[in-house]
Amino acid sequence: MRCHWLICESGDRWEHAARHFGPEMLAESDDQMLLKTFKQPTDCLAAITDVAPAIVVWQLPAFHASTVLQAIEMANAGNRPILQFAALSLDATCGPVRRNDLELALREMGVFAVLDHPLSLLPNATAIRKFWRRHRRQDNLTLVQQIWDRLPWANDLHTPGGRK
Repeated sequence: MRCHWLICESGDRWEHAARHFGPEMLAESDDQMLLKTFKQPTDCLAAITDVAPAIVVWQLPAFHASTVLQAIEMANAGNRPILQFAALSLDATCGPVRRNDLELALREMGVFAVLDHPLSLLPNATAIRKFWRRHRRQDNLTLVQQIWDRLPWANDLHTPGGRK
């Protein structure tokens, strides 16, 4: 399976993190990681349509964040199989109360997690592997199996199909 990572950022900090940690987060050994970077949120948004499922990392700058927020919202509106992360730029530290509000708002918009350092990708490795596994098998599963796989406790119970 081709596992797409789409990175939208002004520099290369998150691209390096994805190149370094991404291969460790593949679901299967024969999966292939493909990484694309974008400077403009609109370009990244267009790519999501072409490559989903995908992991998307949006750098959220302190200034001019509205275009990134619009792209996050539009990506979710399409009901595409994506797992989105918001990466705060170093200049986006806005105090503990405001930062917590920002993280909560981003999660409400559909962002899976807010990252502030490349190492903060590591605690999300299990969720990323599950995301790839779920989308790797979707074509081979019945509707009932697909629903069971989406439940939070899917890995803890036996599903009707006899799978774990």
